[in-house]
Amino acid sequence: MDGDTVQRLRMLAHSLWGRATHDSEAAMGDSFDVRLADSLDLATNGEPGVAFENLAQNVYEFDVPLTESEYRAFAEVGWSLRLNPNAWAFLRDLVTQVDR
Repeated sequence: MDGDTVQRLRMLAHSLWGRATHDSEAAMGDSFDVRLADSLDLATNGEPGVAFENLAQNVYEFDVPLTESEYRAFAEVGWSLRLNPNAWAFLRDLVTQVDR
């Protein structure tokens, strides 16, 4: 595991900070940002694969819209972690903005 992959995972998580709606957090009964912080802790403490999977799942559960470039960032990190594409492919449903 290289530090670059962990850094890209951290940058991706930070780009998503504060993006969940109040309604989605109320429905989930939790804070999206707290879950992001938990994922960052996992990545920092040698569990980047678990961090990635948790991050992807939380983005999906909180229905956080993604840009095309954010989706590609998930794919790049997932590939670098040698994960099955099923670990992020479901996020395609959340892409609402095409990058220009």
